[in-house]
Amino acid sequence: MGKKAMMILLTGSRKQKNKAALISSFEFRVSSSWKFDTRHSTLDTSRRGLTLIEVLISVILLAGGTVLVMQSFATGWEAIVRADERSTAYLFALSKLADLELANQQGRDLTDHAEGSFRSGAKPYSWQVAVHVDEKKARPPQRVTLSVVWPRGQTQDAAEFSMLLPPVLEAK
Repeated sequence: MGKKAMMILLTGSRKQKNKAALISSFEFRVSSSWKFDTRHSTLDTSRRGLTLIEVLISVILLAGGTVLVMQSFATGWEAIVRADERSTAYLFALSKLADLELANQQGRDLTDHAEGSFRSGAKPYSWQVAVHVDEKKARPPQRVTLSVVWPRGQTQDAAEFSMLLPPVLEAK
């Protein structure tokens, strides 16, 4: 191969260089939002503002994000309300079971079924106590079950609590 052929191979032809220059300037013009005018050395500001498609896409994305955030707030609020209702039922059950334990220690007869209601704020709660005794044993422990029920929309929610009460020892 001659020197001239090797030089053309290494550097490429003039037409290839001009094509590369055209392609690189074309890529610059496509990727840039401003067109450069070489005669006056100023920026072409003929493209101003946003297109309708860009505005619609941004509004749709903003609306979708807002819906997701609002749903998470609603879900969180619902969880807070349920936790408050269950806490109220638990605190009442704790108090009522302590009353039943004290009545058992004092030797008072626990009724087979006792029931009642109370209000916490505007929400009504009802409760029911059931006492179960295993008659097969000489001094059986009593199993006390307390059920607390409260309204939840169109249905009712409930919690059930149980404890064993030791038999009362008679004084000699």
